[in-house]
Amino acid sequence: MFNDARQRQDLSSSTQIGGALANYFAYKDTLDDRLKERQIIIANNAGWDNKNNKLKSVSTGVSITNYCVLEQNKINDMSLSSEEGLSKSRPETITDLYSLMLVSFHELTHDYQKFMMTDGKENSSAMAYILNQVLRKNQSKCFQKIDKDLNKVLDENGNEVKTGYYQANHDSDEIEIQADEEAWRQCRKFINEHERQYYWGKKDKDGDRRASEHWSKCSENEQEVRVRRAFALKVDENDQEMPYIQYDIEQLGKSIGKDPNIVKQFPQLAEFFDDAGQIKPEIFFNKRIASVDMDAIDTVTDDFGVEIATYALMDSSNVKNILSYIQNPNNNLSNDQAMRCVSNLWNVLHQDALKTRPLKNTNFDNYADTKTRGKNTSIGDLRESYLKQYLHQLFNATYIAEVLRDRYPEVGDKIEHQEQIYFISYYNELARGVSLDSAYSEKVKNRYLKTKNSALSQIAIQL
Repeated sequence: MFNDARQRQDLSSSTQIGGALANYFAYKDTLDDRLKERQIIIANNAGWDNKNNKLKSVSTGVSITNYCVLEQNKINDMSLSSEEGLSKSRPETITDLYSLMLVSFHELTHDYQKFMMTDGKENSSAMAYILNQVLRKNQSKCFQKIDKDLNKVLDENGNEVKTGYYQANHDSDEIEIQADEEAWRQCRKFINEHERQYYWGKKDKDGDRRASEHWSKCSENEQEVRVRRAFALKVDENDQEMPYIQYDIEQLGKSIGKDPNIVKQFPQLAEFFDDAGQIKPEIFFNKRIASVDMDAIDTVTDDFGVEIATYALMDSSNVKNILSYIQNPNNNLSNDQAMRCVSNLWNVLHQDALKTRPLKNTNFDNYADTKTRGKNTSIGDLRESYLKQYLHQLFNATYIAEVLRDRYPEVGDKIEHQEQIYFISYYNELARGVSLDSAYSEKVKNRYLKTKNSALSQIAIQL
């Protein structure tokens, strides 16, 4: 049906065609069998807004309790032959069958995230959903509203328009980044099964070539979505922008500190935070965090673990807590726990390199339809920022490793290997083409040389 709809010149889009295809996309979603039973409804409204006493209008798509709703007007007006929906990693709305496919899988991924939370999972999907739910508890309309060019929205009198957290930070939210990322993976799988195989079976070389290009474009778009994590910023109530990781973890910790019942509402948080909203240092020893795995051709990252661990290694109070945990005579770590800490330190530093690798191939014009704050940052500034982050984290990581090695000398060889093989290599990669301010370089150099750490000394010579 998908291929027939694209080829029929005498056919125009309709609610029936859009609904049939959207529900078939749900049936073919591979994330969770429960998604096959989800209904996708085509309508312009989704329920009643009791607060404002009116119907809730649908803007492109929305996932609600029992079903998803896609905007009827957009579907009725969409093209059945265009390929425009593949041109950007986050198209503004539904314009053709490919953007319909993307939006359908995007909303279904939100359903999956909620399933994971309800199931009590601690994976990135569950934690992204929980994080979003906690941050959205801030209902105050004090955030600056922006358009897709990141300009402040003004009312008819020229006054700045204020909005809530959700609207102000939507495209920089991990729950949305992950939904786009997974949606493109599902699009790629669907195109492989239904478009590439279709033309291959017909021995249509031109059709097969185009289908292969569509398949490849899904992979490119998925990568482009992932890059958003490298530059995404969020804004707080005072109109101050900050890296989304810093915003997420600080606000989550503050929310728990103000209302410890949040941990009871979302028990998965108890693995990471205490009742005061402080990150538990034991996660570095008891959990595999910030890990990267491969699932077929997909890179699967523990993105919530990345947020937690990245923030912890940038924050002096959290570093002190980790050191205290190691030095506490009542904490007798097993060899596995000590080795896990070493691996987790490596994972965090590895993430700095991973996030910057795709930047050189990134066309920021492709983010024109997103409201991701930070998309107007230059690649040069981003690379400099990540190098500085790495230098700061590396100092803290090697200090933690040194204290760990003093108490558990059996991990010494592993630490030495990490420092000499990986940590220096990551520095060389991140420093390539980046010129740091001489005063900053001198400060870091002197700090590194005082440690007597071999890896830090080698890096200091290059600064």
